[in-house]
Amino acid sequence: MSAPAISPSNWEEPSITDAPAYLAFWLIRQNKRGWEGITRQVPVAVLVDPTGRTIHACAPKVAWMPLHRAQHEISRHHMLTDQKRTPEEITRFFERVLRSVAGQYPSLLLLPCAQNLRWGWPHLNNPDMGMDTIKFGQQPQDITRYPGLRHVRVRTTDRGEVSDSYAVNGKDEGHAAGYWIANDRIFFSTGEKPVSASRAVKAASKVVPRWKKDDLINARTKAMVWNARALEYTVAAKQAGDVADDWAAVTHDLRWATPHYDYSVSYPWPLMAAKQLAQYVMPLELLEEIEAEDDTLADSNDTGE
Repeated sequence: MSAPAISPSNWEEPSITDAPAYLAFWLIRQNKRGWEGITRQVPVAVLVDPTGRTIHACAPKVAWMPLHRAQHEISRHHMLTDQKRTPEEITRFFERVLRSVAGQYPSLLLLPCAQNLRWGWPHLNNPDMGMDTIKFGQQPQDITRYPGLRHVRVRTTDRGEVSDSYAVNGKDEGHAAGYWIANDRIFFSTGEKPVSASRAVKAASKVVPRWKKDDLINARTKAMVWNARALEYTVAAKQAGDVADDWAAVTHDLRWATPHYDYSVSYPWPLMAAKQLAQYVMPLELLEEIEAEDDTLADSNDTGE
């Protein structure tokens, strides 16, 4: 991935005058009956107020309530239940959620993850996603129908949809946190190496040998390595007068907003909170199996990308 980095010295006066609230969508999925003979598609939403101090969540059969209560209610209603939902049902849920929140705040940033949600909300597929529109049914609606709403679609390196990344300083290769411009609507975000990976080697390979000056160094099969996972942000919808760079920068900064962790996380904080609601519905080992299955089957699925 090669793109110019943005540093604070490059920024002009930001165009964001009202601190936004954040709305994250996530789809908890168990599409096979390999565990307890059930399938589940449970859409959830997380809403963070502009101060970052009040977090609510909701799901089918669970109205908006503080996150700690919603975690228990979502578990009570959706653990060990067979709940198969169609994409249309999932889309309608998210539309109702957005309509219930839109207008409550002068500024609202919507954050979905494409790989997680495109099955339940096809609008996130590239061919179906029009700029500055929002679409839940057949006809897209202009973003001006939702005053104050902005939409940043997040994509990850899963399924090879976003490039891997590395940093070069002229003498060495490694990793660096940064916010990178691809074009006027698409940006990339990389986080710093976490303290848990502080002993990871930077230039070695576990697979192939490498040259160091005139010496051929064998592959280090037992070495600890760490690879950055870049995120792609598409500023899919903005209001008149908005600067797309500013909304991508806010989304990038949200990777460091988690109150209990000093380093960047793999998703913007509100989206990370929504993703973690899955832990209240399915055992962690099952979530890992599902994520592995998704990667294995991705090539056979038509994602529209």
